[in-house]
Amino acid sequence: METTRTRQVIRNTLLLTGAALLMRSAGVWFNALLENRAGASGVGLFGLLMSVYSLAVTFGCAGVRLSAMRLTAEENDVRRRGGGMGKCFFMALLLGILAAVILYFAADICAERWLHDSRAAESLRILAPSIPAIALSAALNGYCTSAGAVLPFALVQLVEQGIKIAITLFALKNFSGASSAFSLGPYGSDNSGAVCAAMAMGITAAEWISCAMSFGVYALWGLRQKRAEDPKTPLQALLRIALPDGLGAFARGILLTAEHLLIPHGLRKSGANSEEALSSYGTIHGMALPLLLYPSALMSALAGLLVPELARLRTNRHPRRIADVSSQLIHWTLTFSLGTAVISFAFAPELSSAVYGSHVAADSLRLLAPLVPIMYLDMTVDGILKGLDEQKKVMFYNVLDSLLCVAMVLLVLPPLGVKGYYLVLYASELLNFTLSANRLLNVSDARLKLWESMGKPLLCSGGAIAVTRLLFGTAVAGMSPLLSAVLLLGWAVTLFFVLINVFSKKSTRLAELIRVR
Repeated sequence: METTRTRQVIRNTLLLTGAALLMRSAGVWFNALLENRAGASGVGLFGLLMSVYSLAVTFGCAGVRLSAMRLTAEENDVRRRGGGMGKCFFMALLLGILAAVILYFAADICAERWLHDSRAAESLRILAPSIPAIALSAALNGYCTSAGAVLPFALVQLVEQGIKIAITLFALKNFSGASSAFSLGPYGSDNSGAVCAAMAMGITAAEWISCAMSFGVYALWGLRQKRAEDPKTPLQALLRIALPDGLGAFARGILLTAEHLLIPHGLRKSGANSEEALSSYGTIHGMALPLLLYPSALMSALAGLLVPELARLRTNRHPRRIADVSSQLIHWTLTFSLGTAVISFAFAPELSSAVYGSHVAADSLRLLAPLVPIMYLDMTVDGILKGLDEQKKVMFYNVLDSLLCVAMVLLVLPPLGVKGYYLVLYASELLNFTLSANRLLNVSDARLKLWESMGKPLLCSGGAIAVTRLLFGTAVAGMSPLLSAVLLLGWAVTLFFVLINVFSKKSTRLAELIRVR
């Protein structure tokens, strides 16, 4: 049983990682396409309208995924297709439709008063119908993750990305040239609005197709399970999980949207014109951060799979195992993120040139690279806390973090400009992580060995970079930016993992984390 369970966790981790990497690749590709078609300011415009869209999605999905995951894990709802999951679907559909209606009819107001760019209105209207599909998919995602149906759901996600790319390319070819169909805002007479609308078409169509396929997976997977009696899941059990997570996510979404909308405003007050403000915002949020967060797919997948495991351990009262899993997960997140940060810093120019065709994002990559370990750890610790029924604390910390961001954006950006926004990012991430880590230490016996988790990764990543530069630095000089970046990063990452595996103790190797006792 232990061997089977361990293999299942390993297999599912690899599947989710592969799916997440391909999805993030599609996201980076979208941003690169935007940058190529509409420049960094186009990336900034798309990022701003997506922040409004994300707020509507947050409302439409409030607490849905975590509720489905936790109810499935705690009540063995794999066999109760009419119990907790039925309530999750109803909640998802209700919230999703409500959010879609609000966004559709408020698109013009949001574009003109919040974004100060009427080009965004059409894209918001196109995106609105996708929200119910996303909410239903969130419930299905939580069920499949907890029930072990990872392979079919991962395949659905991959198909979704393929459809999104195909429809986007079709829309860009056939519709984005007609920019006169989209009212132009104060940022210039370019086709950024049309390009954003074309990309919105791909997103909406792909989400509904993905939702339909996910329901097919859910139906087929349920037929494989032996049906048990179908006791009704109390509404209180659903609300206990959904309300704290949903309210916290929505409150943070409001503050996060306000923060993102205030960033260009603050940059303009610092002396930048509208085009420069959008370009700076697009470079940081649409170009640098997606690249830095790209490798986190591995630890995010592993942490996500261990949330239901932690919920089961908590339900069955296994504090020692909880401490072991939490400690190992934190150790490997820190190890992995330190390697990512050092390698990203060292190869920032190569990364930017390979993806965006220039060094436009190189400085931002290097300025934000030291923040990578904090960002990765914060995601992992939040996941652990949710698995231990600490979602109320996670909600409170996230809201407090967002309040700090909004206040700092208002106070720091006008006098400091872009430098002030980097300061905001560092302060925000450090506060959130400190609070979450302190809470984890209070509710578990998780421990961290600094030399194993920090000293060795720093030395191994530095050694990997030095060897890669020494042996291959001149060999790739005449190659294309993409090929040279792939070779340099490939060798550096491979050497890093080899070195970290050689010098790590057996008790801190990745295999020990995914052992399920």
